[in-house]
Amino acid sequence: MNARIILDRLVEAEAEPQDVQPASASAHLYKFSELSPSSKQRAIQNAEAQIGYNWADEAIQSLKALSGVFHGRLKDWDIDWTNSSPSRADFDMPEMEPAEVEEILKGLGTYDEQTLKGHGDCHLTGFHADEDAIDGFRKAWHAGVQDLNELMKAAFDSWLAACQADYADQYTEEQFNEMAEANEWTYLRNGEMFFP
Repeated sequence: MNARIILDRLVEAEAEPQDVQPASASAHLYKFSELSPSSKQRAIQNAEAQIGYNWADEAIQSLKALSGVFHGRLKDWDIDWTNSSPSRADFDMPEMEPAEVEEILKGLGTYDEQTLKGHGDCHLTGFHADEDAIDGFRKAWHAGVQDLNELMKAAFDSWLAACQADYADQYTEEQFNEMAEANEWTYLRNGEMFFP
């Protein structure tokens, strides 16, 4: 057979419609709840690496807002939501009279007199991390700390512990299943997320 006949047959074969289904049509897709334990773990690990902490921006806004109500600012930060390495926040806070600090603190919401924990007013941004930061600040204030940088450090420590706990909860199997269902995510059998 000469080269011209072979080429003509290849062109004809390509022109004929092929009964080929796309790869996605032949792959069986699973909901997160239908995956094996090892595939669920893989799905969670992949999402954790790609998504991180769902509420990171809102949480940072809480710290910025708290420093702002005391006429200061959050200058810089480095947060490890997983708590596997140290985290830090640097504040630039002014000097302020104790009476003024106390007056501002009173305006940040009601709290339990025994525990000094807020009642969930979230006056800063409306996000729950507001309360965690304010609680740390309030406890340090009632312990006699008056330096605003130290008060913000206490706020940061309380806020960080709560955010890291929230992050860990986000990636429990139960919470992740809710997130996957709400977003209608589907997976291949091995736990890899399917992207249509």
